[in-house]
Amino acid sequence: MDPVFFPFTFITEPVARDLSTCFDRSTVLMPSGLQVPNSMRNLADKGRLSLVTPFMTDDVALETTIKNYREWADLHGSRHLRQFIEQIPGPPFHDDSSVYRLIEEIKTRSRDAGAMKNQSERRSEFIFQSRIFLLIAQEFDRRNRDLQQDLAVVESMEHNFRRYLHAMENAVDVNQPSDGLYRDGREGSYMLLERLRAWTCFLFQKAVTARIFVTTRQPIVDRLINAIPWVEPVLAVRKIPVGDSGNVGAVKWRKDLGRWLADYTALNETSGAKVPPQPPDVRKGAATLSLMVYRADQVPLKWFGRAAGVESLVEEAHDDRQGGKATLLAYIKSEENGLTI
Repeated sequence: MDPVFFPFTFITEPVARDLSTCFDRSTVLMPSGLQVPNSMRNLADKGRLSLVTPFMTDDVALETTIKNYREWADLHGSRHLRQFIEQIPGPPFHDDSSVYRLIEEIKTRSRDAGAMKNQSERRSEFIFQSRIFLLIAQEFDRRNRDLQQDLAVVESMEHNFRRYLHAMENAVDVNQPSDGLYRDGREGSYMLLERLRAWTCFLFQKAVTARIFVTTRQPIVDRLINAIPWVEPVLAVRKIPVGDSGNVGAVKWRKDLGRWLADYTALNETSGAKVPPQPPDVRKGAATLSLMVYRADQVPLKWFGRAAGVESLVEEAHDDRQGGKATLLAYIKSEENGLTI
């Protein structure tokens, strides 16, 4: 059972590496099948990711809306963004492909709940708005990754130049490594709650049947475990070696861990779980991860919906994943220099 990565729809190489340390393959849900970054396609081709697009409709309308939004933003700049959001759309701009469709959707967020005709219509609007947001966030993350890589190259060039300059001046040799401020490549904390709220749109789709979810962001974990009172920790593993994904011991541990997690979702009583497998030994100087797993006797849609603040949309939604199964939340944390990914 592949865990579903959230609340991002773009994943970088360092994060994919860390996920591959704990899981053979992870699933990333995509808001549109027409916009899939090439770097993620490459990771999928290598078998490290499974890219799933649960939505089978509105892709063209969604892409057109995003395209027109970008054209508007490029033309007017950020100074007029407030005017863009607040402007009332006129009849000439009221077609489905206009940027003013996006204005209406943004304004819908502040409407009274009773203004919508019914619950189904509210969910449809929420899902479409969320897909727009996730596509914009995905492009932001991709560009941010490219920027970090460019800055890392410049930083490395500057460091090498200083080393060369000191050597030419017969000064003290400069052996210190560069700061590495831009080499991490992991997601930041930008609009995390908004990302979680938008990401819950996937859980309204019957095609998403997962019970195991994984994240690399501590604030998201805190939000979920505080959303309902019956969340309990079931696993805490430290010193998991990074980078030995092909090692025989690492392969066996990941397979055993996957079976252990899958079995845990079906248990009514956590005390009946088997002893979790132990990761392989860590080589001296190797980077390590820690893995924490939390369990809730709740279907994913209701748990995540409550944490994201969209309970009103969840109340009448039907979720086929009942049957007494639990939902697991896995949190991967880097132990490298005490940083959290």
